[in-house]
Amino acid sequence: MILAVAVILRGAFLLTGWNRPRSFFTPDSHDYDALARAMIERGEFSRTGDGRAEIFRTPGYPLFLAGVYALSGGSVQVAVAVQVLLDVMLCLLVYLLGKRLCSPGVGLIAAGVQAVSPAAVVSSVRLLSGGIFTLLLTVVLILLVDCLRGRRPWRALLAGGLMGLACLVRPIGLPVVAVLFGVQLSRIRRWRQAVVFAAAAAAVIAPWMVRNYTAAGYGKLSSVADFNLFYNNATALVEAHPQIQLNEGQRELLALPARSPASWPSVKTLNDPAFVSRCRREGLAILTAHPLRYAGVHLRTTVNVLLPAATDVLEVAGVTTGGKGTLGVLRREGLLAAIRHYFGGALWPLWLCVPLMLLTGAKYAGAAMGAVRRLRWNMSAEIWLIFLTILYFGLVPGPVAHARFRVPIAPLLSVAAGAGIAWLVGKLRRAASRIAP
Repeated sequence: MILAVAVILRGAFLLTGWNRPRSFFTPDSHDYDALARAMIERGEFSRTGDGRAEIFRTPGYPLFLAGVYALSGGSVQVAVAVQVLLDVMLCLLVYLLGKRLCSPGVGLIAAGVQAVSPAAVVSSVRLLSGGIFTLLLTVVLILLVDCLRGRRPWRALLAGGLMGLACLVRPIGLPVVAVLFGVQLSRIRRWRQAVVFAAAAAAVIAPWMVRNYTAAGYGKLSSVADFNLFYNNATALVEAHPQIQLNEGQRELLALPARSPASWPSVKTLNDPAFVSRCRREGLAILTAHPLRYAGVHLRTTVNVLLPAATDVLEVAGVTTGGKGTLGVLRREGLLAAIRHYFGGALWPLWLCVPLMLLTGAKYAGAAMGAVRRLRWNMSAEIWLIFLTILYFGLVPGPVAHARFRVPIAPLLSVAAGAGIAWLVGKLRRAASRIAP
């Protein structure tokens, strides 16, 4: 029944956009689509057309798209349909995780919560890497929970390999390898398992870093973090505190988008090792000079990751359109200003957001109850595994925070909500039994 609901909800959005496949796209989607088609048509991982190595995007998700395109004649709709099926499978994985951590009942509730979560539903029909990354991460956590409980420790090898693949899908997963390694290492009897996990992840990730170094002289997994460090993190700090003094190089970098807004940033800019290294250097200089101020900006903006994915739902359904610069308004002026900017004079779509907001709020309330029941300093390693993963993905986004950055931890929040709802239902039943004659 739960899987049927998941299929119906996701299938409805898939059918809604079937004849207008561009509704499945976001600005980032065009990068992935272009890389997938380049691999099929030219046999190269490059968007520039001149053979310049792509170092901004990692190969995981474009490879997935290329595989589907090769079998479907380049159909975006088929690629999204495959994502929908994988996201339905994710609901089953949420059940398994909830069952392992708590009970079969909690697993069922968690799967139900995941099936109807707006952020998860709309993510499945977006041409973005979040769904594939979330699927891999959830499998990794299930395997590690089993390993920490002494069941088939060889699964650490598989977990590490899958975590490495997840990092090739989304580079933001790279620090998670260290988090998961640390949790395992904290259990003295699991140190061999921790080493196997880290070694397997490194074995998958390292070849791409070597490729970037040999092809472009850039020895990192992706240049996206270096670019964002200046043009999102440092820029947000400067916008919040315009009195900050900048050097000539920093002012020059800040002025670049205004000089060519229609074509900024270009593909060549994002894949220029010298330029992104400069972004890292100047961005770090600004942030380290004002760490407390930036901490305030980061914490104030990162809460946006908790927003319901209402605008995404409306855009996929064809009710509204994106590309209005709402995220920038949200970062600079706050939630109310962003709402006014996005909806403009047409406020009636705002009422369509109310059920989505209530559904998301109910999930958070359930997750909060589950957290209160479970979180302790001396809690088990498995719970630490889940808690630290949620904490990482909740805190990292900062100025770029958006509901879609919550997708990787949506299954974990669903499990927490399942635990909270199961506890509340049990308490209400016990209260009713005491009242009944």
